[in-house]
Amino acid sequence: MPVILGLDIGSTSITGAVFSGNQKKFRLIDFFNEEIPPAHTGEYSEDDDYVAPLSVSELLAKIIGERKLKDVDVVTAVDAKDCIMREISVPFTREEQIRKTVFFEAENYFTGFDLENTVLNHIKIGEEGDSSSLIVSALNYEEIEAHLGLLKEGSVDPVVVDLDTCALFNAYRASAVFDEEKTALVVDMGATSTKIVLVEGGELKKMRSCRLETGVSAAARRLLASSEIEEEASDKEAEPESAEGSAVDARLTELEDSLDIFENEETSPSGSMDELDSSTEEAGDGASTQDSTVEEADEEPPARDYQGMFPGETKEEFNYDDYLARIALEIQRSLAGVTQGSSIEVICLTGGMSRREEACAFFREEFDTDTVRLDLTGTFEMEPKCGSIDTINTQGAVAVGLGMAPFIEDSIGVDYRRGEFRYEHKFERLKTPLIAASLLFFLLFLQLTFWAFRDWKEENARLAGYKRLNRNIYHEFFGESLKGSDPVAAMNARKRTWKGRGTAAIPRFVDFAEALRSFPEAMKDSEIYFVVKSMDFSFEIKQKGSGKKSVDYYVQPARVEIEADTSSNAQVKLPKEFGGSKSIFNCKASLTGSRAEGKSSIPLELTIKKQVLDKYIK
Repeated sequence: MPVILGLDIGSTSITGAVFSGNQKKFRLIDFFNEEIPPAHTGEYSEDDDYVAPLSVSELLAKIIGERKLKDVDVVTAVDAKDCIMREISVPFTREEQIRKTVFFEAENYFTGFDLENTVLNHIKIGEEGDSSSLIVSALNYEEIEAHLGLLKEGSVDPVVVDLDTCALFNAYRASAVFDEEKTALVVDMGATSTKIVLVEGGELKKMRSCRLETGVSAAARRLLASSEIEEEASDKEAEPESAEGSAVDARLTELEDSLDIFENEETSPSGSMDELDSSTEEAGDGASTQDSTVEEADEEPPARDYQGMFPGETKEEFNYDDYLARIALEIQRSLAGVTQGSSIEVICLTGGMSRREEACAFFREEFDTDTVRLDLTGTFEMEPKCGSIDTINTQGAVAVGLGMAPFIEDSIGVDYRRGEFRYEHKFERLKTPLIAASLLFFLLFLQLTFWAFRDWKEENARLAGYKRLNRNIYHEFFGESLKGSDPVAAMNARKRTWKGRGTAAIPRFVDFAEALRSFPEAMKDSEIYFVVKSMDFSFEIKQKGSGKKSVDYYVQPARVEIEADTSSNAQVKLPKEFGGSKSIFNCKASLTGSRAEGKSSIPLELTIKKQVLDKYIK
């Protein structure tokens, strides 16, 4: 059975869902969510050498090796925020026509972009008359190269590179909270980006991903920067104080400028909606909170409780309410261009940032809409080692959606491994199974050949025995050796020479050809494998009595000795077969034959049936 690894590489963790099975039945056989070590979490060795934490590619290679996933098919995804997406309409409904013309149709919607250096994919989201509505995504070559390069360093060559929002839709549609009759908004709350998927009538209608920095990553970078500054300062203790101060001040100024740019980075939405500016002022209190944090970097930030959201990360001031408010703003923007925006009936939350209790309550109150969490319970069978379903619900939606897609007939998705990025190792993956199948076929062919040769040899031996028997019968009956190779033809020729003579001196005989045909037919129907050891046939019709006494006729019984398996019960079966309507003989089998090594020598006495004899004497 095929094994598929759905691999989701996020900004803070690597998540994988391993599925095995087929379209009728599949199961989750492994699941992992490994935190990517922050850059500042390195350690010092006994020799006081700094040991940097594992990089993303190193961590990925470690996971693949430890979990023995090197030979499985990997399906991964790029973040939708790295794509350019547009909703377009084409005057076709057939997939073949759409595929041939979508590039030229998209040129009218992607003005200002170099589509020649992108991989274009599309998803049909509706039909109206002879037209189709599509979501077209364009991913730059550099983004694909970077993604595949990172995976290659981690010893992974994915067969498919999908879009994470498509995987999110597949996971939701397979979940226990999916309701085809309800218009739903699926929100994946991540550490650096939020994915929004609109589902209507059970079908994908809109999808979008926007950048929302939680501040945690920035805190890690600030700590690393401060450590490097301290090390630099300690190395220059022998230098004049003025020089030291100027170097440190210059470095701090550079870092503060960089962080200001990072913290004030505009939200970069992508998707099929109209692009809207997301400036710092529009972000509201959330952006201002981040700005104030940067400005006060020289002061020690107060310790805040993250409630376990980011174990091992540096704690810094983070306003969760502001984060939720920014997501709400992005949802409103996403629904602004949707006429059905006011009819959202349920909001489904997932992602690591959705674990806090405030999340559901906030969106329920903000949008006056039923809000639930993604629930994959009962969607598939799970191995015990996969861990808690709650972890899978919050951390594994994209990975599960990627891993399940090949096993779900109506799943949606795209593949950026096209053109120069196409997957080229399909045969190598099939090479071992093909070799095994070929070897198995060859062994089966040899076995069948052996059986056929054995049967042919046995049949030839049996045929040769019949030929010898016919020659012996001919010689005994006619008193001369058979001339030619066909005893039946020779007997018929002798029969024709007797017909029409009309002389009583010529004896009457039972038709030898009929007798010869009747004997093997009866023996064949018995389904007993036998060997004829001897045969004595005499078919001359003789008369008993004369004159006034009643005249009777008889034929001397033929005697045949055969050899058969002791277990065949031939003494009982053969008389029954000869007594049937097909045979001209009655048969008696003697029980006095010899036995040796599981074989029985069985004497048979064959007498012509009376109704057969009557045909020859009338």
